[in-house]
Parts: sequence; structure tokens; C-alpha cells
Amino acid sequence: MYAVGIRVVGLVACVILFLFGAKGQEVAADSIRMGKILAPVEVSDTWLHSYAVGGHSELLDSMAIQTQAATSLGKLLQAQQGIYLKEYGPGMLNSISLRGTSASQTSLLWNGLPINFPSLGQADFSLIPNFFIDQAEVFYGGVSSLAGSGAIGGAVAVSDKVDKNLRSIGLTQEVGSFGSSFSGLKVKASGERAGISLAGFYKESDNDYTYRNLAKAGQPIEKQSHGAYNGKGLKAAAFWSPWSKGVFDIEGWLTHYNRDIIPPYTVASAGDTQVDRSLRLSLGYVHRIQPLLKWESRIGRIYDFIKFNGLASATTQYMWNNSIEWMPIAKVQLRAGGLINHIVADVPEYGGGLTENRSSAFLMVNWFPSVRWTLNAKVRQGIVAGTWNPVAPSLGADVLILKSDEVSLNWRSQISRSYRVPTLNDRYWSPGGNLNLKPEQGWNAESGLDYSIKLGKHALKASATGFAHWIQDWILWLPQAEGYWSPVNVRNVFSRGGELSAGHEWSVGKRLLTNDINYKLTVSQIRAGYLGDDSNIGNQLPYVPLHQGNWSFGLKASLWHFHFQVSFYGSRYTLVDNDINLDAYTLWNLEAGRQIRAGKSLFSLSVKVDNVLGKRYENLQYRPMPGRSFSFQLNYTLKQDKK
Repeated sequence: MYAVGIRVVGLVACVILFLFGAKGQEVAADSIRMGKILAPVEVSDTWLHSYAVGGHSELLDSMAIQTQAATSLGKLLQAQQGIYLKEYGPGMLNSISLRGTSASQTSLLWNGLPINFPSLGQADFSLIPNFFIDQAEVFYGGVSSLAGSGAIGGAVAVSDKVDKNLRSIGLTQEVGSFGSSFSGLKVKASGERAGISLAGFYKESDNDYTYRNLAKAGQPIEKQSHGAYNGKGLKAAAFWSPWSKGVFDIEGWLTHYNRDIIPPYTVASAGDTQVDRSLRLSLGYVHRIQPLLKWESRIGRIYDFIKFNGLASATTQYMWNNSIEWMPIAKVQLRAGGLINHIVADVPEYGGGLTENRSSAFLMVNWFPSVRWTLNAKVRQGIVAGTWNPVAPSLGADVLILKSDEVSLNWRSQISRSYRVPTLNDRYWSPGGNLNLKPEQGWNAESGLDYSIKLGKHALKASATGFAHWIQDWILWLPQAEGYWSPVNVRNVFSRGGELSAGHEWSVGKRLLTNDINYKLTVSQIRAGYLGDDSNIGNQLPYVPLHQGNWSFGLKASLWHFHFQVSFYGSRYTLVDNDINLDAYTLWNLEAGRQIRAGKSLFSLSVKVDNVLGKRYENLQYRPMPGRSFSFQLNYTLKQDKK
């Protein structure tokens, strides 16, 4: 299958090179709405943001994506948003937690297609390379009406964008502590009607850092001896606009990782290994039927292969996402469509080959009663294996309270229902699968303010959000009398809290000083237990820090840059009884670099120091993280500016 994947990505590259032969003309401009001209017909996932009215979402900084190209999406989310991810070690499994929910309650979207493993229900964010990402956005809270099943705690959307009228070649080389290295190559070439982007990378690490073994007498310092990993990947993407009203895009990702799984230090021997392969293909088309009517369609094939200690399993998803967006009357924007997903699973524990059909239909409405008001209503209905999912409606509002050239104040509010269907493992694993499981479901309510002001050379922005989240029928695997574990709808959870952020920019000549801070308070407590068990009622969920946040300071002066970041994660309980908790920890990271320009060539050299103070900490119990580490990165770009 992997060899087939290589041929497919190669075929994609050949096709897009052929498409690039077309010469350019401008695509038609979008319709006029509310007195403003919309963007031309192009491929993007900005419609997700357009219909996330009333909710809290954060677009990740594109420059940060570039500077952290050698790392994973999990590391980027930690650095940019201060989001807590459970890490089983550097380069190991990264599972996300948004607003006190589980990893399987956050949806990962790639070009609008859900790519969580259907067998596990979650995504490993350590396997998503930033080197392949151009755009990323985090949607907080229950957004199943927007993103579908699994988006109870939120959704993370990543996509690619091939810029027009741009030709560039980029090389990235990074070396660092513990035998770590990264090598990457990017080639981009585009005109008005067609463009391509090709990329490839290879990374590896010995992961032989030292740690303190708290399980042994005297707590000796030991070296990690079983944590090496390597990964490689290829990406090909393109767009083609054969006529002014339409544009095609095609993309393929192929990644392969080999990992020696880092064991907990309570285990005397180690030897677990894991191989992860993924092939992601998508073909999309956007067509402007009329000035106020647009049709979008995308087909995708998502293949995931996992081999743990020689035991292999694979899943393939065939998807078709179809939607129409139009303005039937003035000040009303509608989007309607659906997703069809055919899943083929080759998992020995299911007792043979397994297929499952999933589908959902949605309707989204934006109403602009005035230039200051945006009201939104969405609803999604899904069907899995012939069974109807819970209906997922939402209502949202954005109100521009103040608006001038200097000051902006916006109020937003949203209420929504979300759900997650049981995974394939939950229902079909043998022994233990439970076909009678109910979907997890919950209600989310939130409200917030966004403020910005410009005073001369200063710009300030701030945001505050409060939320409450009720989740019921939470699925957990528990031991059974028969001697094996089985999933059951165990508990109800009430999560609430707040999110605060503030940013300041000060521009003086060629110098730019930035300050950004964010803080998250998350109280996620059990409200009802299994079979009337009330022993853990009111306890905080495991591995959900009550407090977390970060502060970053940046300075750019001509060709020099300096970045300083502090991240804090509060103590976390390891079990639902809340008897044992891991200590809070604070990490200090530094980065400094310089650019050198030579004609159309740009060299960028940077030095990074992570965990400057050498803090010894555990993200997960018995799984120590590395102390101080260094890395050196060199980037070279040969670029022809846009016309």
C-alpha cells in the first residue's frame, strides 16, 4: 500500500505540472455583499470562519507556522495558543484537550475533510508536519454543526494555499540536541490561472535525553535509551482555473514515521515500536454559477496504517463533501450541503474486513440585519450505519458595538449542541466491543468580547470569553466480569471556565516590539458516575489543568529578530479520584536570528533554546520530558515577488 501511495503522489505531481502549463487570465470577482467586494473564486477553508459566528476561534500566525516548520502541529498549538496536549515524549503521541474534553472530542480537519482515525476517534498531532501547512485555525467549543461528529470540545482546521504569481524555492535545515535533525525542500510556481507547490522533508532524533527516575531509590539521573524516531513525507498541491468562474485544486500528502515508543520509567524493559503511514488525497472544485451563487465540491481518500509491535491495522475513508452557497435575498447568506463517508477497516480485532457508511447534511444561515449585526443559525443531521445521530443545531451572534478608525469593540455569543459517534474500536473490537453505545453529546454556551485600539505607533487587542459545557453519555472502557474491558456510556461532565488574551504591538521605524499573553481557566468536573457511583462526583477530570497560559515577547529590528516565550501548565490529576496530581511546570524558550539578503535570495539563521532553565517535569505520569535543548536552523529562499 505504501508503494502505491508513492506512485499516487508522484502521479499527482505529474498532473499538477501539466496543469501549470496553462497561461493566465484573471478569475471573476466574487459578488458584492453588504457593500463590500468579496474575494475572487479561490480554494480555501475561510467559509468555516465565516459561519463560526458567535464562537471563539483563533487563526494561527502564518509566520509562526514557517518558523516552526521543523516541528509538529501539536508543538505549534502549544506555542501559539497555550493549549495543553498530552505528550508521551518528544516525537511520541500528542493528544489534544480543548475546554476540558478528551482527545476524541476534538475534530481535525484537512481541507475541510475530517481526518481523525475512525478506529480510535482521535488524531495524533505529532504526525501532522507544520512543513506542509499554510493555514491553521482553532475553533473552540461545541462546533458539530460546523465540523461534524467529534467536535464537542472544538476543531482544528488546517489547509494549504498556493499563492498566485509567485515562484520560489525554499530549503530548511535544522540540527539540535539529542541527535535531532530536519531537512526540508519546497518548490512553488504559479501564475494567474494555475500554480503548484511541491514539498518534502526528512526528520530524525535519537531522543537520548537524560531524566530523573523517580521510581528508583535515590532518584538517579538516567539516559533515555528507547525513544528514537524518524519521519519523512511528500506533498504535492496545485490549483487550475480553466475558466473565469471556476477553479480546481488537487493535493496529496504522504507521510511515514518509525518510532521506538518511550516507556514509562516504571517499566524495567522496553521494546515497543510503532510505524505510522498516511496517504491523504483530495480533489476540489469551486464554481461561481452566478454572482450570488457558488457551488463547491471535494472528494477525498484518507488512508491510515498503524503497525504496533508487528500487529498491523489500516483504515481507508472515501469522502465526498458537496455544498452550495448563495444569497437568495438581500442580507441573507445560506450554505447547504452534506458529507458522505465510506469507511473500509482492515483491523484483525474486528474479526475481518469491515465497512461502514456515514453521512451528514447541514444548513447554515448568516443574516446581516445591519452593518453592525451578524446573526447565524446552523443545523447538522448525521446518519451512521443506518442510525440517526443527535441533531446538532447552533445559534450565534456578532455585534459590532464600537467601530472607528482607531477603536473596535465586538460582542459575540453562541449556544450549540454537539455530538461524537462511538469509534469503530468502541463498537467492533473483539472482545469487548459494544454495539449498544449511545453517541456522546453535549450543549455549549459561551459569550465574549473582542477589543482593539490603535494609538499612533501602538496597537492593542484583547479578548475575553466565558463558556459552560454540559456533556453526557461520555464513553469509557471499563473492566467487566467476563475478564475483558468494554466501553460504556459512563458519566456526565460539566465543564466551564474562561479564556483571556491580550496583545500589544509597538512600531518604531524598522523596529517592531510585540507582547502577547493568554490564559485559560478550565473547571471540568464529573456530575454523574457509572451505575449510580457518586464517589467521584465533583472531581476534576484527569489531565485537565485548572490553569494554563503563556506569554511571549518579540523584537524585530531590521534584519534581526528575538523571541522569548514562557508557558505555564497547572497541576493535573492522574486519576478520577483526584488522589495523585502532577506538579505544575513552567517552560522558558528563547529564539534569536538574523536574515541576510542577496538579490532575490534570502538566508535566515536562527538559534533556539527550549526549556532554558532545564526544568525537569512530567507531562504525563512516569513519562519524563527532556531538559534544556538547543537547535540551529538555516533557511534559504530564492523568491520571485508577485507581479
